[in-house]
Amino acid sequence: MKQFRWLTLLMVLLFSCSYKLKIEKKETKALLPDLNGTWAIVEVNSEKVVKEKTANLPFLAFNPSENSLNGSTGCNRITGKAIVMDGVVDFVSLATTRMFCKNSNYETPLLQLLRGSLSYKLENNLLIFTKEGRKVVVLQKE
Repeated sequence: MKQFRWLTLLMVLLFSCSYKLKIEKKETKALLPDLNGTWAIVEVNSEKVVKEKTANLPFLAFNPSENSLNGSTGCNRITGKAIVMDGVVDFVSLATTRMFCKNSNYETPLLQLLRGSLSYKLENNLLIFTKEGRKVVVLQKE
């Protein structure tokens, strides 16, 4: 009986001194340039965007927290996913409206460029997309 008491006392002491290490998972995000918001497209394939060559001025609006993108080619609306990571934007599942516009000089080249992935960098309030080292689209924060 004495041994049972000692064993019980020993077990109580052992379990009362132990504690569980609680590990909290914290989500970490890489510090990347902030693309969030609306950006006016000011250059496509080294050609300056001018109002005379388009129905409306084209723009892209990024929401990196939701991986979403919407905007305009200057004629038709764009929507889809834009996944931002490590200096690259992956354009996925882009869809556009199909309206006819008399002046839509930037639409076809812009939609071709937004297929797949583009590298990017921020320089002097400009968002510069490059493909294979060549500057293809330049945007300015609105």
